[in-house]
Amino acid sequence: SKVAADASGGSVQEYSITRKKVLWAVVRRDGTLARGKGAISATQFGVDSGTYGVRFVRDVTRCVYTATIGLSAVQDSPTGTSPPGEITVAPLEGAPNGVFVSTHNSTGTTESRAFHLALNCPGR
Repeated sequence: SKVAADASGGSVQEYSITRKKVLWAVVRRDGTLARGKGAISATQFGVDSGTYGVRFVRDVTRCVYTATIGLSAVQDSPTGTSPPGEITVAPLEGAPNGVFVSTHNSTGTTESRAFHLALNCPGR
């Protein structure tokens, strides 16, 4: 473990350097997996529901989930970018290797959107 002072030079925080594992997935708006590292499947729950489950090769309950609305390929949009939107993530109930993702348009209405999901997991 290492010791670091905060920016004010006052308090000291201890942190541990451990090997981290990054898993990720790029999912199309229809819920199919475009590509990924450690991702084994993606599913949309209902037609145009905007809710998805993404499963990985390992237990991800101790990982940090980060997601963003984003195209699965440049040719998915005439402008080459995704329209603005919102995304939320949570553990996938009943699946320790899964992440639940919900996508929305910029007004907050659930809408099927392509997205990128990254997981930072503790090393084993």
